[in-house]
This record gives sequence, C-alpha cells and structure tokens, in this order.
Amino acid sequence: MEKYNNSELTVAQSKCIEMLLEGYKLKDIEDAIGNKRKSIWEWKTKNKCFMAELDRRKQDISEFLTRSANKRFENLQDSAINVMELLLKESQNDNVKFEICKEILNRNIGKISNKLEITATTQIEDNGSVIDDIPDYEEPELIGIE
Repeated sequence: MEKYNNSELTVAQSKCIEMLLEGYKLKDIEDAIGNKRKSIWEWKTKNKCFMAELDRRKQDISEFLTRSANKRFENLQDSAINVMELLLKESQNDNVKFEICKEILNRNIGKISNKLEITATTQIEDNGSVIDDIPDYEEPELIGIE
C-alpha cells in the first residue's frame, strides 16, 4: 500500500479535511477554502493523497474515541461492581440475584457475556394467553413454513 505524506496536500485540502472531520457542510467548506464542491468531490473520490490522509485522520479519531471510552469504562468499573454487590445483597427479586450471580461466575471462569439482561417479571393469575387480551389480534400467516 502506498503511503502519502500530508505535506503533499495543499493548504486548502488540509483545511477541507479538518472541516469535513468537524462535520461542516460542503457549502461552508466551499466558502471557507475558496474551492468549488466539484473540486472537493474530486479530492474525496480521486485524489489518493487526500483520500489517504482523510482515512488516516478518521482512523486516528476513531482510535482516540475508543481509548477515551475504554478509560471511562475502566473508571466506572468499581462503581458497577459496587452496584452489582448491592443488588446481590439487597434485591428482593430472585431473577436479579440469579443474573448477577451468573455474570460473576461467568467472569470468574473467563466467559464474559456481551450483555447483562435483568428483567423483573410478575405472575399473572389468569391462565389465558396475553394475545387473547389484545383486541382485534389476528394470528399472522406463516408463509413458506411447512
């Protein structure tokens, strides 16, 4: 893969990249750098140096945001564990306690879940179907299933 040096960009192209990354509209960029939208479009689609620098800068921003988010999650980890501990000790809901225990045990054996889903359920005395309680409900027709 060919590498490009951002010194190969003009001042207008560098400013254009900055403004694109900051979310400016093309009309505002056009006014600020004195180039027509057609030129900007050609840079974005045909100028390898411009495209490479734009992609590099997007990647830099993405990596920075990822590192920043990871640091914030690290800083919240103790608080999250404290909340789990409190819920485990004080929750009256057995489902909550079970899900927290399961999460803790899974983490201790190296199985980290992608999500922790805790739902509270209530028992319904009526043995009827929930669907029966919806007015004008029609059972959907299953097509292609035999």
